[in-house]
Amino acid sequence: PPSLKLLSATAQGELCPEGSYSAAISSDQLAMTMTFSALELHTAPAEEREASCQVHLTLEVPRGYAFSGLDVASSGYLLTSPQGAVNFDVSYSFAGNTQTQSFSHPRLSGDMAYVFHDFADQVWSPTCPPGPGQSVDVDVTLTIAAHGDASFNISAFDVEVTHQPGVVLRPCGP
Repeated sequence: PPSLKLLSATAQGELCPEGSYSAAISSDQLAMTMTFSALELHTAPAEEREASCQVHLTLEVPRGYAFSGLDVASSGYLLTSPQGAVNFDVSYSFAGNTQTQSFSHPRLSGDMAYVFHDFADQVWSPTCPPGPGQSVDVDVTLTIAAHGDASFNISAFDVEVTHQPGVVLRPCGP
């Protein structure tokens, strides 16, 4: 099957300022783990707050193919009072494409470790890349909205690119 590669991963935003994360891409360039030292959102009992972190991935897509599909896992810890709750949303988009695919994990509460798995396969790269191995930029936005005495953190964000013909890569043209 054609080869796809993760080339780079960066993050930016209120929840993930420069220096607060590290990204490690696997030696086969098919997986990436981003760990965060301070991706947290805290709210007081009567407070509401929303913040986000945008993870930017650059992938190399083989000539003659369009790309879609990221297998993503977010993990961390949640702690709320009985009145507190957190909404955690993840959205995927390609640079140059206005379409997004979003996943919502609403009204989380309690005292628990969590792992959320999402597979984004409904949004495709805007055009098939010309030339041998063109890079494609993917943005993943992690948004946390909390209210009423809540604390939410993300300790790790894992991305895996799998070879699933017709799902992750599809030939361009008719």
